[in-house]
Amino acid sequence: MITTEKRFEADIESFFLSPAGGYTKGADTYDAKQGLYVNTLIDFVQRTQPKEWARFENANQLDPVRKFCTAFNTACETEGLLSVLRHGFKHRGLRFRVCYFKPESALNQAAAAQWAANTIECYRQWYFSADTKKSVDMVLVLNGIPVFAFELKNQYTGQTVDDAKRQWMYDRDPRELCFQFNKRILAYFCVDHTEVWMTTKLAGKNTYFLPFNQGSNGAGNDGGKGQSGKPKRLPDGVSVGECLSEGQYDGHCPEVSEPEGRQNADFSTLSSAGCGAQAAGRCPAERSRA
Repeated sequence: MITTEKRFEADIESFFLSPAGGYTKGADTYDAKQGLYVNTLIDFVQRTQPKEWARFENANQLDPVRKFCTAFNTACETEGLLSVLRHGFKHRGLRFRVCYFKPESALNQAAAAQWAANTIECYRQWYFSADTKKSVDMVLVLNGIPVFAFELKNQYTGQTVDDAKRQWMYDRDPRELCFQFNKRILAYFCVDHTEVWMTTKLAGKNTYFLPFNQGSNGAGNDGGKGQSGKPKRLPDGVSVGECLSEGQYDGHCPEVSEPEGRQNADFSTLSSAGCGAQAAGRCPAERSRA
């Protein structure tokens, strides 16, 4: 049996890329300065909002792609990514959406087509910085926007979620664009074979993690802390994949208010309500709070 961390990564990636997971394998190149997979984002906008893009391109004939990314980043700076994902952003009279959520009813065919146009991708070994060669084990990307990041640890090699927590706390610079609060990554996960923890804000030694486990009796059932003791097809870390799978797009996600003060608010109190999953249109399974 192969017990390396790379095998653990491969198993979780395999779930995300399976029909149950619903993701595709990303092939774009990450632009660390823009904090985006630029080609994927521009392709989404051009496909879903061709009239708006044509008007934008006509008004910005010199390097329209860079100027669009600048407008997007300005909106994230002033409004926060969560607001931009949910409501889009306006630039000189043009309103753009960067994702679409699942419609309440399948009878709305236009809304269903918009939702189906989302591109959701999985990347392994995400080289997130233009200044260092460091990488994050895995990232999930919504229309070119990194939204969920994972550090995966393997007990067979002597590491656990505690090592992943320390990595997020001390080896990831929160000044990086992709790690700035409510600018890119909305949830940071720590995953091993038995536990899953997450946070929504990197703050060095003050980073606060919450459990993302399914509980001793499985998601939705009364029980204690940790994970279900039932046999698993894959390690328990894959439970996070079940919560964030494409099939979990749901119009009945818990209502999450955008934070007051935007850049100064702490999402830790919102994490258990599935703030990060709400932003990407996914509804997390119920899980233990202990």
